[in-house]
Amino acid sequence: MSELRIEKILNAPLARVYDAWTKQEHFEAWTGPKGFKSSVKEMKVEVGGGVHYKMNNEQGYEMWLKATYLEIIPNEKIVFIEAMSDADGNFYKPPGMPDWPSHLNHTIEFEEFHGVSKMILTACGHETDEKGDAAFEMGKERMKMGWEAAFEKLADYIED
Repeated sequence: MSELRIEKILNAPLARVYDAWTKQEHFEAWTGPKGFKSSVKEMKVEVGGGVHYKMNNEQGYEMWLKATYLEIIPNEKIVFIEAMSDADGNFYKPPGMPDWPSHLNHTIEFEEFHGVSKMILTACGHETDEKGDAAFEMGKERMKMGWEAAFEKLADYIED
């Protein structure tokens, strides 16, 4: 199974990093690549809850995403599945990518060492077949670029 893994060191206390994922006003401040603004339609941080949000840019591009939380261990780990959706929360596959997994698994792990935090993201296709896994493998570098750009926004937002 193909997997994406990104580690990010943040010069901020762990509680602040965790809050950036779990508090709406912080989540909206950093999610999405540079040039994109995020707004949350609904956020319920509990197992079975989720976040439904959109990212848009000044050129008019808009993308909705919806995630469902599978596991939450405060200040340690967040596990969720996420997919593209419309404004009403109906899932769909990205246009022009018929083999892309319908949902992606994400695990965010948090560690702290003397006021400096490490965040580890892993992502892979959720319940995908061989074609879906191959599509994820082909597209994961682009996905990595998006997450890394968002993590730079996160660093700018929360670092001391």
